[in-house]
Amino acid sequence: MMPEEFDVERRWPDLFDKLGGQQRRSVAQALEEARAEGREVTRQEVADLIEETRGTIGADEYTRKDMPPR
Repeated sequence: MMPEEFDVERRWPDLFDKLGGQQRRSVAQALEEARAEGREVTRQEVADLIEETRGTIGADEYTRKDMPPR
């Protein structure tokens, strides 16, 4: 069973350093939705989602990594 509260920014703050406020909220919301669907969220998944959000990797590459839909 997953804990009720999951603060991804608190857990991996270094991953969020390069994101602005709206980007942070977008990433956090997508991860909360994934958890609500019963997915475990890994550090690598968070890092990949952040890179896609920043435009460092394209949506195709992000999708190939088998990430949950946003």
